[in-house]
Amino acid sequence: MAKKLRTYAPAEPEQPQRAAADRAVRGKIPPPAPPERRASEPQGAMALQRSLGNAAMRRIARTLRSPYGGMAEKLAMEASRAGKFELLEAFGKLSSGQKIAALKAMKKTAGNPFAHAADAVDWEAVLDCIQFVRDVPIKEDEAIKEGEIPFSGTEPPNRKVNANGLLTPYREIALWLGYKANRQGREDVARAFDALSVPQKKLAVHRMAKGKLRKPDPASFGEALTVRVHERDWIDWDAVIKAMREAKESGIDRLDPQQQELVLEMLEAEPEEREERDFSLAALLAGLAALSGESGGDRSFPEEGQLEDLGRFLAAGNREAVVDLYLGVPPGASPEQAKKEREKRLKERGFKTVEQCYLHAVEELAGRLYELAVVQNREAYVRFLERFGFRIERGKQPDAKQIAGKFK
Repeated sequence: MAKKLRTYAPAEPEQPQRAAADRAVRGKIPPPAPPERRASEPQGAMALQRSLGNAAMRRIARTLRSPYGGMAEKLAMEASRAGKFELLEAFGKLSSGQKIAALKAMKKTAGNPFAHAADAVDWEAVLDCIQFVRDVPIKEDEAIKEGEIPFSGTEPPNRKVNANGLLTPYREIALWLGYKANRQGREDVARAFDALSVPQKKLAVHRMAKGKLRKPDPASFGEALTVRVHERDWIDWDAVIKAMREAKESGIDRLDPQQQELVLEMLEAEPEEREERDFSLAALLAGLAALSGESGGDRSFPEEGQLEDLGRFLAAGNREAVVDLYLGVPPGASPEQAKKEREKRLKERGFKTVEQCYLHAVEELAGRLYELAVVQNREAYVRFLERFGFRIERGKQPDAKQIAGKFK
């Protein structure tokens, strides 16, 4: 019986797409997408990204008060159409107050996203508005109620002040002040603030707060400087300018860094000390002059010949005697004459009370003792500190703050 032979259908020609897929599987390489799918992918990804961006912005918009919620949705729509998803992400990271401030600034730009289609918006200017407020501590109520001056030109200035060298909280306060200067038409004040040195800027911040703050913080600082005019919040720019002038004329730049910090610490008095301290410019300048050697030799307090009497007065807790020694009241005067001379010299130096003068004298004394005993190792001053329990040994030296605390 003849054997039947098997027959096979002719093999179909290998399709390039299928061959590529097989090779990809064998080599564990993802197969390429079909041409029709590859062509639609960019549009599909963009549509998905736009959908996600709009949903996120709608959630953000619901947290903002009217009309700013609607403005945020409009921004999302136009930015999505233009593919500006990074811009939307940056906007989403702002606080509520920063978002409102940025939206108000965008409305005034040449490429207002709330009045134009996406292709007519100046997206660079919009991004500038976001970046300008990014580091500014601003609350939602503040952003809504703040006073603004219409600016000339097509774009807001959005100029940040120079905060280099300033740490928290001074950096945030400086940026806040620059923001307000731009919004309220006082770029001249921002430029003047930039021209101050770092110590002058820190001192100016304290002066602007008018002695109302222990430690400056952006929120309390803003409240101390804000005045309400016609239901809008404005900055007391006269107070700002005056404070900057006082800081510039104070002479703080002539002090070494440690003395500068002592001056700032004087302004950061503890609450129980606040009643005894005077935050007037006269007292501050008196302290600066004393530290910089411009007030008749106070820079040398205490002189070596005064150490014995000073030590006795401090040990006995006789603050009035310490003040008399500090002010140079003649030691042989009668009690009545000494009182008259003391009051005269207190007034001349800007001190209101003996206690206030004593606290200042101790600050100055601490800086002097640190310099001569710890840094220069002058024997008489080393012995003076050792008398009060300090040890001047390597690794155990006291700093000026510790010395001052001993005598307060």
